[in-house]
Order: sequence, then structure tokens, then C-alpha cells
Amino acid sequence: MIIWIHLIFNIMNTLTELKKIIFSSTLKKEEQNEFYNTLGFAPEDSLLSVIELFKEDQKWIQRIYDNYKKKENAFTIDNPYEFNDILDNEQKLLNKIIPN
Repeated sequence: MIIWIHLIFNIMNTLTELKKIIFSSTLKKEEQNEFYNTLGFAPEDSLLSVIELFKEDQKWIQRIYDNYKKKENAFTIDNPYEFNDILDNEQKLLNKIIPN
């Protein structure tokens, strides 16, 4: 039981930290809410990585939100070619950031 309480406490702290960072961003209020609610479904270890990235440079909040919206649009209009282009661009960016 104590382990569950500790896990829940950790998750709540992580979500609170994420919320503070997103809600201090330049996104519009509705975008902040949408982004926070979407990211809130991610596993805690992923959220911790996202939080560190956002702390390093808040420009990542806008970049990742924009990318999320592009994916959402490609998925909504059922355009696999556009979705693949988005994934290809992500891979190129990751290759620049994390060299082999």
C-alpha cells in the first residue's frame, strides 16, 4: 500500500511540474490545456525526459506542440504520406541532435 501511495505521489509531482512548465510557455491557454492533457497520458519516465528538455530550452514546447498538431492533422485527414513526411523530418532532427 505504501508503495502505491509513493508512486501516486511521484506521478502527481511530475504532472504538477509539467503543468507549471507548459502553462508558463507562450502557447495560447487552450493550446496549453490541450498539450498538457495530451502529454499527461505518457508514462512517467517519458514525462521526466520531456520536462528536462523543456527546462533546457522552452522553445521545445512550441516545436513539439506544432509537431503534435501536424501529426493530428495528418491523422485526421488520413494522409499517410504527410504523416510519413512528419516522421522523416523528426528523424532528421533527431540525427542532428543526437549524432551517431
